[in-house]
Amino acid sequence: MKSNLGSSSGIVSQVAEATTQSRLSKSIRTIVLWATFDVLVGSGTILWSLLTSFGSAKPIHLFDLLANGELFIISVSITASAVGMLIRSGKMQETRVIVSLCAAFAILFVGILAFASLGAGGRASNIDGYGMFSLIWYIVSIIVGLQCILIAEV
Repeated sequence: MKSNLGSSSGIVSQVAEATTQSRLSKSIRTIVLWATFDVLVGSGTILWSLLTSFGSAKPIHLFDLLANGELFIISVSITASAVGMLIRSGKMQETRVIVSLCAAFAILFVGILAFASLGAGGRASNIDGYGMFSLIWYIVSIIVGLQCILIAEV
């Protein structure tokens, strides 16, 4: 009788381990897809502009590329995608989810306002300050987006 119980608990532990491995591989897959398509492909315009500037005879300062606010648009789309994944997870009752959503909405709101502050077709008057702020905001949006995705997946 003991051998049957031991073998059935062994099966249960194997199933639990397989489920954990499956969940982990799904989480890694989701993070890799998000990083590839939302972050890298989303950042493609800035990366392409940076690459083409190396080939030109006239050197371009990094912040000159960021003076039109494109990085804020990319930051908003990265964060919005992660918020959508978090909302879709259905974990809205947990405190950590609510805190993450508040942080993400703050990122979205400031990113939208920072881009809108330029006006239609505008360019920042303080190129270095605006470029540095947009670069920092971009990094923060990736961190907050990753946090939302990790919470949604784990």
